[in-house]
Amino acid sequence: MARMHGALLFLFISCLALVINGEEKVHNLANLQQLTFYESFELPIAFKWGVDDKSVFYQYHNQIYTVSTKEAFPRPRRVSTGLGSNQLVGLKQNGDILYLTDAFRYDNLTAALQRTLRDRAENAKLPYDLITANSLGNLKHKANLTIAKTAFTDPTGKFLIYESDTYFHLINTLDDSEQIIANRSGSDLKLISGAFSRKLNRVAFSVEVGGVVQVYSFTFDYNTGKLDNGTILQESKTQYFWVNDFTPCGKKIVLTTGPDKFNATYLKVYSATDDKDKGTDIGSNGRVFSAVFGASFSNDGKKLAFSKLAGEFSNAVIADWNCDDKENSTPKRGIQMPVEKHVSRKANARHSKYAGMVKRGSNGFEGSEKHLKNVRQLTFGGQNAEGYFAFKTDSFVFQAAGLEEYGTACDQIYRQDFDRTSQTTVKSPPQRLSTGLGSCTCSYFFPDDTHAIYASTFLNIDPAKINDPKIGTCDPKKCQSQQAKTDPILKSLCNTSYTWDLHPGYDIFHVDGEGNFIERLTDTPGYDAEGAISPDGRLMVFTSVRTGDPELWLYNFETKAFKQLTNELGYDGGPFFSPDGTKIGFRASRPKTDADVEKYKKLLSYDLIEPLAMELYTINVDGTGIRQIAKLGNSNWAPFYLIDNQRIIFSSNYNATSFGGFDLYVINDDGTGLEQVTFSKGFDAFPMMSRDGRLLIWGSSRNGKSRTDLNLFLADWVD
Repeated sequence: MARMHGALLFLFISCLALVINGEEKVHNLANLQQLTFYESFELPIAFKWGVDDKSVFYQYHNQIYTVSTKEAFPRPRRVSTGLGSNQLVGLKQNGDILYLTDAFRYDNLTAALQRTLRDRAENAKLPYDLITANSLGNLKHKANLTIAKTAFTDPTGKFLIYESDTYFHLINTLDDSEQIIANRSGSDLKLISGAFSRKLNRVAFSVEVGGVVQVYSFTFDYNTGKLDNGTILQESKTQYFWVNDFTPCGKKIVLTTGPDKFNATYLKVYSATDDKDKGTDIGSNGRVFSAVFGASFSNDGKKLAFSKLAGEFSNAVIADWNCDDKENSTPKRGIQMPVEKHVSRKANARHSKYAGMVKRGSNGFEGSEKHLKNVRQLTFGGQNAEGYFAFKTDSFVFQAAGLEEYGTACDQIYRQDFDRTSQTTVKSPPQRLSTGLGSCTCSYFFPDDTHAIYASTFLNIDPAKINDPKIGTCDPKKCQSQQAKTDPILKSLCNTSYTWDLHPGYDIFHVDGEGNFIERLTDTPGYDAEGAISPDGRLMVFTSVRTGDPELWLYNFETKAFKQLTNELGYDGGPFFSPDGTKIGFRASRPKTDADVEKYKKLLSYDLIEPLAMELYTINVDGTGIRQIAKLGNSNWAPFYLIDNQRIIFSSNYNATSFGGFDLYVINDDGTGLEQVTFSKGFDAFPMMSRDGRLLIWGSSRNGKSRTDLNLFLADWVD
């Protein structure tokens, strides 16, 4: 209702905010549609359209976002890391995103996070790196460039113009050839913004020097990458100009102009070749838009995206663009995309947390899965795990890896909306909540569904590893490391055990609904992960090795106090609250013999555990009443309370013939009533019941296209 009210308010205010201009013709836009609903004075800027025109990318509070142009009240998705200051540069033909970031210019990423937490909107005035990321925002490449402030590309991403400390540069990104456009040494010459037109073979950009703002237009040869000397189209000491985009038809450009870069601004159309053109205002119904900024045309030339004041706040809007009488009536941009060299990479998620544990299951269901009805597959490839429902909305968070599917070899955290009434359950791409750096695990919503937690190692990554095509910034598994080849003890442990890594770089972070950081929740040395939020949102339970052994801990969001819950030798992990918030179910190993204790401690000294012998436990939230639920043997894990607060659904291989054969079971928390739920003869784990008790989500190897595929499934729960 609040969003609907905002939309109606926008349509009403947009009419009031128009200024009548009786002297000049107004280029009229039609069918305005609001895309974002921020309640902030910060402007969304630097718009670029996705390659299929189904989304718009923009810059907001120093981060890069994308938002659907086809959905009603769409949720913006952040595609930058969430760290430092970022500027949108452009998009490539294959959908990759180019943007600038200063996150890797700090002494370390901890410093970048601290700066981000202090003031997201403030620019630290550091130089920038040029980043290439895929459509989800996961990083693919960090260029060996130092960019002082501004950069922009042609519509194909082939050519880049940027400002360094000494020059304006033009680079061919395919062969790294470079041309110096201007020397700014010893001057205050600054690049403001710019745009390419492949149709017109032109480049336009605005600069500031000596308090004067100038707009230049150049002829540009796309074959040689050469500029001519250029023409000054506009020059002013009293007006500021931003070059936004070339119109899709005719030799014109759209500029944002205003008395200075901080005050009231207007969109105007100017000739791209005639320096005597005074410009035409952009508006609607004969009235000029005021308090607008930025502009970008869709690839088919039919839409214009820009930001506009709606009431108190500025938001992103799109509108229909029609060519006027002076323009060519065919609104096509005529972009011939360059062919990029592409190295085929097979799906590889061996650095995912649960890689090596998955056994491929049958495509059908064997046996009587009587508790599951109307089973729907939610993901299709890679390793997708730990899907956990939101409290109020039809969405879930999950972790996923796969070079082909996600562009990462290790897990990142995503949010996915779903439609419980449709067989086409998932209709939009997932929203990444994590940074795209390091490894991630164990995300969980707060009860308001607008905040979440997750654990990650991104603070410890080496930025140089971004360009590693195999594992990127993933944390290498200890048993796949060079140390495992040279250390005889570790080599022996790895050769005789299946292990999980407790990476000491894991910490837990609190983020908002777009994945932007609110606070770092843990900062002690060693592994902190596997967090879950209580039903009232007051507490977080998690696993930590801060005392030297993996134990359960509580964190109180109101008092900021930590409390240890368990204190017995062995790994305690995977905790979740009961629906009434009084109990916590978890998995634990308890080495008993001298040999088991010795092996456990040796593994832990290498930040490893062996999850082959785990049983289910429950404990009261106040730390009392810990007890083992059953003694099934083998590996019993991923427990989650059903809504009756008595039964627990979990994963086990206690009666399997091989380690990778895991099925779901239900058991009462007093150890009675054990019942098998799945019969796929593969891997089924990470079950969670929806808050209303009607749905079950879990991870399964059924229907897998490869040996390592692990996907999420949804089913109606039948008691």
